[in-house]
Amino acid sequence: MLSVDVTLSLAQTIKRDMEVVTNNIANAQTAGFKGFATVLSESRWHPTPKQDYSFVQDLATVRDTSLGAFKQTGDPFHLYINGQGYFAVQTPQGTRYTRSGVFTLDNLNQIVTAQGYPVMDTSNSPIVLPEGVFNISIGKDGTITDGEDNIGTVGRFSIPAGANLTDEAGSLINTDMPAVLDEEIPVLQHGYEASNVNTVVETTKLMSLLRAYQQAQSYIEAQSKLQSQMAQQLIKIAPAA
Repeated sequence: MLSVDVTLSLAQTIKRDMEVVTNNIANAQTAGFKGFATVLSESRWHPTPKQDYSFVQDLATVRDTSLGAFKQTGDPFHLYINGQGYFAVQTPQGTRYTRSGVFTLDNLNQIVTAQGYPVMDTSNSPIVLPEGVFNISIGKDGTITDGEDNIGTVGRFSIPAGANLTDEAGSLINTDMPAVLDEEIPVLQHGYEASNVNTVVETTKLMSLLRAYQQAQSYIEAQSKLQSQMAQQLIKIAPAA
């Protein structure tokens, strides 16, 4: 029955949307995480002039690029990108990008991510502090000083529009198009970007999706049971061969 097919398409779309929302909630405390949303579309089919069926389909999953809140920590190595853009980090797989500015200093005096990946400067090189320097000041333009000398500049990069972004472990992002150095992107010291996920909104949405999914499943099960009963009746009344 086409009505069951329509409801099945709805249930499948709801299930995928639930997976997106669940992932958002799971990363609500992940620094720099950007929430996602499912883009839905209606697809209509008219097999006859008197029949009109409406199917639902998910076209894409889009990233919410709005800024997360500035979470102040007082840590001199924590940075917040106050606008669109990314930090670049050096990984064994190549350069990756991140919004998470939860950085620290390793035993080589390099500024690194929580996973130990070096943060890159404007020349795509690791940022290494002079021996014995721990108290640093980082300006809005990314310039790093120890109070007197200029040590380097934190790189900020823009990813071209239309690039495909792939999320990786550790709040890292890979892109199929080279990022471009953008020294106009401002940074703030002593804090990092929190996730932009609104847990109240996402939890409410998840509950609504769950109810809708359960209703769709109930309808499909009821229709399946009805078809089975009809088939049994036809078998009973069918003439013997």
